[in-house]
Amino acid sequence: MDDNFKQTIIDNLNLKSTRELQDIWEKGTEEEWQPFVFDAVKEILMRRQVTVVEDEIPDELPNRENKLLADEHLSRAKMFYEQDNLNQVIVECDSAVKLSPESDQAYYWRGLAYEYSDERIKAMADYQQAGKLNPDVDEYWDKIKELQKMLDSDFNNSPCKQYLDQALIYVEDEQPESAMEQVGLALQVIPEIASAYTDLGLVYYHLGKYEQAIESYEHAISLNTRYYDARSNMADAKLKFEEEQYRISPGELPEDYYDELEETISAEETQGKGSDNKDDIAPGWVYMDEASFVVKGTPGHRFRPGMMGLDPLDLDFERARVEGSIFIRLITGKFRTHNPIYQLGMLIIGLLCCIPIIVIGASFILGYPDWNNGLIPSILYIPVGGVLLFNVYRSIWPGDETWKDDDGSAFF
Repeated sequence: MDDNFKQTIIDNLNLKSTRELQDIWEKGTEEEWQPFVFDAVKEILMRRQVTVVEDEIPDELPNRENKLLADEHLSRAKMFYEQDNLNQVIVECDSAVKLSPESDQAYYWRGLAYEYSDERIKAMADYQQAGKLNPDVDEYWDKIKELQKMLDSDFNNSPCKQYLDQALIYVEDEQPESAMEQVGLALQVIPEIASAYTDLGLVYYHLGKYEQAIESYEHAISLNTRYYDARSNMADAKLKFEEEQYRISPGELPEDYYDELEETISAEETQGKGSDNKDDIAPGWVYMDEASFVVKGTPGHRFRPGMMGLDPLDLDFERARVEGSIFIRLITGKFRTHNPIYQLGMLIIGLLCCIPIIVIGASFILGYPDWNNGLIPSILYIPVGGVLLFNVYRSIWPGDETWKDDDGSAFF
């Protein structure tokens, strides 16, 4: 290559921002750039690292060379795996992970070596890391699922499982102290697998120790992010924990709560309602029953003190929202349905609403304009009938293919 051309490229590189040069160094390939470009980029970055502080150059240059070395270690690891030299596979993958911690393949191949060396817990940790780094690879999750079954089988025959099962028996026999003794024994030998901590959480749950149960389930999920038993049980534990917090919350109000609240209430507001009973000035949520407090939903859809359902304002807002939604769908032709009974009903109502225009038209044709006198107020129904008939037409002949698949554009 001509030296002048090389110099031109180097001059152009000098004009690029530090971030652009880092991208070339990290992500560039030899198909895109000539080999001498990387040497030039490295030299520019090294120079800027010393002289350009505001660009925030990291202490070490981007690990392009490390990634290349990691790939070499990974290639050797695959070769050793084919030779059944599992120890050397682990050594090579260790080096690859150290050089390139973001390499999902390094974790995966080390996981394979651990699995076939009967170190299943270590294998699971590596498969999990590979899945986190590249969740789109189904092979990683298939290995996790397969290995979890093996770990579950091992756990079912372990002393830890026996301790936890015995703890549940003590819970059923209402012997919580004995159950906690078994939990203590289990914690001494508990393996780092999702099923073990899920069972531990289950014992805590039945003991009423919901916070510890949640912690156990969270740890189980950290060991296997797709262990759905732990996720499902954690949802139940969190609900129970919220109920428990509801029960103890009123008793945990600050000592000066009522005194401060009384100072903010004027005499006019409390006239005729005075009482020595502090419940009279307790916050609204104290009156809620347990089901009302725990029910999820937007404010206004939950029970209120002395009433249930929506309050008047909420009711008005909800009615306005529904009416507005129906009106918009009517005039845009989206008040559509697949149900033939609904279509027939809309057709009949639409035709009834359009009767005035038929009568008015007939009166003019037949020469009896006096018929129109009593029909003038009913003219207002004609637009309603028109939009209903239009929506019936759109329901039967929608004019778009998506309607056939029921993509949610139907009103009901």
